[in-house]
Amino acid sequence: MIRVYPIPPVLRDNPYLDLLYTPMAGRPEVEVRRTRPLRRSLLALLTTPAPHLPSTVVHLHFFDEICQRPSRAETAIRTAAFIALLRLLRRRGVRLVWSAHNLMPHEPYHPDLAERLYRRIVALSHAVIAFSPPVADDLAARYGQPRHLAIIPHGHYIGQRGPKPAQAEARARLHLPAAAFIYLCLGAWRPYKGLEDAIAAFAQLTDDSPSSILIIAGQPKVPGYAALLQAMADQVPGVRLIPGWVPDEAMASYWAAADVAVFAYRRLTNSGALIEAMSYGLPVIAPDVPAVRELVREGETGFLFAPGNIAGLHAAMERAQAHPALATLGQAALDCVRQFNWEAIASQTLEVYQAVA
Repeated sequence: MIRVYPIPPVLRDNPYLDLLYTPMAGRPEVEVRRTRPLRRSLLALLTTPAPHLPSTVVHLHFFDEICQRPSRAETAIRTAAFIALLRLLRRRGVRLVWSAHNLMPHEPYHPDLAERLYRRIVALSHAVIAFSPPVADDLAARYGQPRHLAIIPHGHYIGQRGPKPAQAEARARLHLPAAAFIYLCLGAWRPYKGLEDAIAAFAQLTDDSPSSILIIAGQPKVPGYAALLQAMADQVPGVRLIPGWVPDEAMASYWAAADVAVFAYRRLTNSGALIEAMSYGLPVIAPDVPAVRELVREGETGFLFAPGNIAGLHAAMERAQAHPALATLGQAALDCVRQFNWEAIASQTLEVYQAVA
């Protein structure tokens, strides 16, 4: 049997780990231990006599919050300690697997230290999982070819926030006008998502589209960013900022209420939020980067723009509002992500564990 310890063991606002590991429950060849606090599991791995350790995998998913701190000295110490921990686990026979959700932290305090850490993660991992061929290519070009590289897609989120209500019902629940054209940015407020670009691009629409609304809903994560967005929104009619944690049932209502989801990201490796929007049958506006082109086809499942280009984002928003059959695009988006089945993804992930154990 292979014993797996995910890092982190749980995610508060993202069902990704639950969806990945639930299909493994009850399979005789694997046991997934998501014990909290994580240090209890790591202590057991470091103190159990080596002959009594079973085939063990530590699966790294997200680790930026462990290492990244505003203080350079603290970040350096935490980074060195985390690398030392991984080295010690390797010496004890633990196998390391990394899923490359990102190739760098979204907003690194100290990019050089972050890059050093990611490079060491690739070097120390017995296997690396990329969600798409473009990400695999970027990873190898940036950090070197991993020992074992597997391409396993990110699964869909169909129904994970609850059932999708009818649009009219969702708008009534959220006190939104029934006839408006609604652009939606849903999720944590962070600068890499380019939310101020979304406001700037939307501002160019308002003269010709007085009935349009841009909703930006989610939890502010970076000090001062919410104030910046509010100052911009105050100057643009039709922008509605809704700060705060969004519970699952409200997320389903937001996805249902919108006409199109806007991902104004300035840089992007993978995006679970984009897959979630498509999982709720919503066409998307997203940056034209290789990993996104695996999912978003211009005029078929959504609309593309050059990342960081406000004029291009504005043009994509115009194309979305002018499209005569957005519901057809939404259905195509749903059909596109439906193929990313969690049972198959869990089986492929287990095959990676078996290959390195």
